[in-house]
Amino acid sequence: MSFSSDLKAEIISGLYKNACCRRSLIHGALSAKGVVDAEQITISVESVSVAEYLSSLIKEFFGRDAIISKPKNGGRRLIVSFKSASAEKFITDFLTCEGRGINPKCAACQSAYIRGIFLVCGRMSDPKKQFCLEFSLGNRARKLLEYFEELGLYLKISERASETLLYTKNSSYIEDFLALAELHSTAFEIINLKISND
Repeated sequence: MSFSSDLKAEIISGLYKNACCRRSLIHGALSAKGVVDAEQITISVESVSVAEYLSSLIKEFFGRDAIISKPKNGGRRLIVSFKSASAEKFITDFLTCEGRGINPKCAACQSAYIRGIFLVCGRMSDPKKQFCLEFSLGNRARKLLEYFEELGLYLKISERASETLLYTKNSSYIEDFLALAELHSTAFEIINLKISND
């Protein structure tokens, strides 16, 4: 497994007691990768475990059974699809700037929202090899760039092939992201690694 996969497994295994946090996490995933097409909502993900986890949240908050399938054009990613008028409204409001994506009900909602974004479009290199955090966001890159900047996390935009990425190779910003997402064990791992290197 890759370092990113391990980090996503940690997110999936983390149990939120409050329903508002679980809702914030699925809203983060919809903000980053939710697509509306003919009343169908789709979210592109890279693993079965992430697809199944999101499907459970979709069932909980939208009352719909999601279908997990492979894209028609091939590729390694999976498609989670379902129908929901409320999910469609959330995505539409987010994309038209009427919604900010996150409406925290408790202190942990913000971290859950960020975790949802990372689950569906985030990648992080093994810090023992290099420092690099990136999000593949397409046309949502600038909107989520503004969101991260409001939190004090300053990322750069890059066009790579057919992807628009937000990224940073700054270890301090990566630590900040991990702290915001409450992935403290990985943040401490990076801090200890930097101390060891120094």
